[in-house]
Amino acid sequence: MKSNILLTASVLTLVLNSCGKNDAANQQTTTHCVMTVMPQTAGIQKEKTYSGIVKEAREINVAFKTAGQLEQVYVKEGTFVKEGQLVAALDTKDYMLALNNAQIQYDQMSREVERLKKLREGKSISVNDFDKAASGLERLAIQLQNEKNRISYCKLYAPVSGYVQKVNFDKAEMVDAGTPIVTLLDNGNMEVEINVPAELYTQKAKISSISGKTNIADSKETPMRIIGMTPKADGNQLYQMKLAFAKVPGKEVTAGMNIGVTIVMKEGAAKSTFTLPIHSIFKSGNDDCVWIVNADSTVSKKVVKVEGLDSKGDAMVGNQLNGTEQIVKAGVAFLTDGEKVKVISKPSETNVGGLK
Repeated sequence: MKSNILLTASVLTLVLNSCGKNDAANQQTTTHCVMTVMPQTAGIQKEKTYSGIVKEAREINVAFKTAGQLEQVYVKEGTFVKEGQLVAALDTKDYMLALNNAQIQYDQMSREVERLKKLREGKSISVNDFDKAASGLERLAIQLQNEKNRISYCKLYAPVSGYVQKVNFDKAEMVDAGTPIVTLLDNGNMEVEINVPAELYTQKAKISSISGKTNIADSKETPMRIIGMTPKADGNQLYQMKLAFAKVPGKEVTAGMNIGVTIVMKEGAAKSTFTLPIHSIFKSGNDDCVWIVNADSTVSKKVVKVEGLDSKGDAMVGNQLNGTEQIVKAGVAFLTDGEKVKVISKPSETNVGGLK
């Protein structure tokens, strides 16, 4: 009986030892399964349309250069005025009196100087006396011109073409010099703001032409040009581009209006950048990296430079890749450099989404 028990114990010991060795061997030969993807060439459509908003580049406060009583305001809020169009006028009665007085003094002094000139030629007066009279005439000439200028200042003209945003005074009100009578929206310097994805920002040098068109019936394409571009992306990985009209837009284009902006790229606009799924990129220290599956099924770490996200949310990387690599897109968190992996074509049923 004792011999049977000893025999049974010996057999159990051998079995346990054998299992332990197999477990250890299994742990040493564990192979991680990964999914891979090839880098896709980054590029944009040759022609792309974005939605923008028209904004006034500046507001201009139009004011008289002299004080007076408003005789008439010729514009209303919301009306379009052309450059050089009469906007308002001051009462000139008092200024005309001052002008007539200055003219009388000048004419009188002018006749006096003519008489003194003849006397000087006859040496009846000194040169000094004549010079004093001539200087007095010059001062009166300046005063006369000043009064003429004040008369001209009584008419206010639009310095630019645009829309009247606000009228601040009415007829018969007193205004001071420099007090804004109307506020104009400069129609010739309107801007359009649009938000563009990273792939367009990186290829902005290859933009062929830009044009804008409103959704108003019979609206025509208006050429545009870039006047600025924010070098920092917002929270949605979009870059703000500011555009100006290459020529003065029609009256139908007003501030606050939505406008479609069409950007045309030159042929061969795509450059040596690639897109990868964002979860295929991991951090190693301060570097962005990817795992490349080599021909012998081992993985090696490759440092890449992420230049932003495209419109689909994929990461755009620089030319550190050649486009033929097999990049690990699922399972990056469990790999080590030089490790042998098994590539699978689709996620297993226990790992839906390829998160491991």
